[in-house]
Amino acid sequence: MLTSSITTPDLPLSFANRNTEALKLTWTNPDYKFTTGISSQDVNYQIEIDTTGANFTNPKKQTVSVSKELSKSFVVSEFNGFLLNQLQLDTSVVHNIEIRVKSYLGNGSVVLYSNVLKYAVVPYPIPPVVNPPSTGKLFLVGDATNGGWNNPVPLPSQAISG
Repeated sequence: MLTSSITTPDLPLSFANRNTEALKLTWTNPDYKFTTGISSQDVNYQIEIDTTGANFTNPKKQTVSVSKELSKSFVVSEFNGFLLNQLQLDTSVVHNIEIRVKSYLGNGSVVLYSNVLKYAVVPYPIPPVVNPPSTGKLFLVGDATNGGWNNPVPLPSQAISG
């Protein structure tokens, strides 16, 4: 059984809270049963995060490996990074995501899946590290540019917008 510290359908993410806990997932031991009794030796877990409707088959789904623990906490910035970098979700719309835990024995066999938790999320854009100039234009010079070191080439304005 998979449970979460977030019991609402919305998972709030914001840059201002980037270092706080976004959610904590906790699951029960699957108690693999064998003819010799119950054994959970060498059980591994993977947390899978995917968009709703993809049924965890999206090649961009996020997978987080967890060895033997029965819980995992994510800070806001980490979870937001999964949404932006791995799932490549747009920051301007609400996305429906699903989370589940996959358990398996050490050799990759006897796969079991938890129940699925569903959330609505809006990933936040990562603000630029450097404030762009008031002109909105940056220039690039060097051997890797057409102009070389003598002729600055303006970067496209979207390169600095976030």
